[in-house]
Amino acid sequence: MTMHVDRDELETLRTHLLQMGPDYCGASEVIRAFLGLHGYGISPAAAHDAAVEFGRQGCSLDSITRALDSAAAVN
Repeated sequence: MTMHVDRDELETLRTHLLQMGPDYCGASEVIRAFLGLHGYGISPAAAHDAAVEFGRQGCSLDSITRALDSAAAVN
């Protein structure tokens, strides 16, 4: 599945995640809220894994897109 999310929205998400630093629990909640606003769901464990992956990949827009695509489930 490929999510259709505006680049500006991804940049805003990236900025929020970078500001949170290594707070993966907080970042996972931001990810869950972001996906929910776009009609997708994600389990708490998958959101946490995605937050860790973003941090590991340097939080690039490409890594965010890949992680969101692989973790999101259509509601």
